[in-house]
Amino acid sequence: MSHKQSAGGLGPPASLQKRIVRLILGILIIIGFIGFLSNIERITGKSEVIQVLQEKDIYVGGWYWDIIDEVAEATDFMRGALKRGNNTSED
Repeated sequence: MSHKQSAGGLGPPASLQKRIVRLILGILIIIGFIGFLSNIERITGKSEVIQVLQEKDIYVGGWYWDIIDEVAEATDFMRGALKRGNNTSED
């Protein structure tokens, strides 16, 4: 029985040097991807909508958080209504 057969078909583990090189390459790929995404606006050119929002100093993240707050309030209301409904049906 060879080493490959006893290890479930896998070869011997990679050397420490190969594992370190793979780790460094993985980190560099992630850093490159983040760098690319952060500069994609310059690469592709600004859209007119983004440019107008930036010129007017409009924070679009605020719209997102308003919606999140509305959903949270609606969820709390529904939980309260369900609790009241369960309490009245038990009496």
